[in-house]
Amino acid sequence: MSLVEYGSNIPTIIVNEFKRIFRGLHVGLEIKVSNKHSILQLCQPELFTGSNIDEQICCNVNPSEEDQAKISGMLATKGILSFKVKDGERYHYLVITWVVKTGMMRGRNSLTVSIQNEKPERKNSQKLLDKLHIKENRKYPGDTINPINDHYCVYGGITDG
Repeated sequence: MSLVEYGSNIPTIIVNEFKRIFRGLHVGLEIKVSNKHSILQLCQPELFTGSNIDEQICCNVNPSEEDQAKISGMLATKGILSFKVKDGERYHYLVITWVVKTGMMRGRNSLTVSIQNEKPERKNSQKLLDKLHIKENRKYPGDTINPINDHYCVYGGITDG
């Protein structure tokens, strides 16, 4: 259950728990947003209503686009989703990033969830992916997300291995 507040002209939702499935090129992502520690308002609640998203809706990097990297001739699918959130009077961005590798590539699939002060820019998306996917921030299948480098702790999420 979630609470809805109506400020200005745009309704915002106080995040308790939302779940959304995104489908893109070679990857599907189920996002479950839980907020247990503070009041965090999702500024675009329509992103978490309705059915699956199969197209771009306010995503920083659209998962249905071919945002891919070739590494040693193998394919890696990666992406960034960002959602504007409000904490009291401050605005932040809930940022979800993923890297999915083929079975022949070294390394494992990973997922990060973090709160960033600034909106991720498409042109700097690779820098953000590199920053967030350092070893201590990664989430592997069956593990728990625990971004210890951020002052907000956001937990949850499962990726296919």
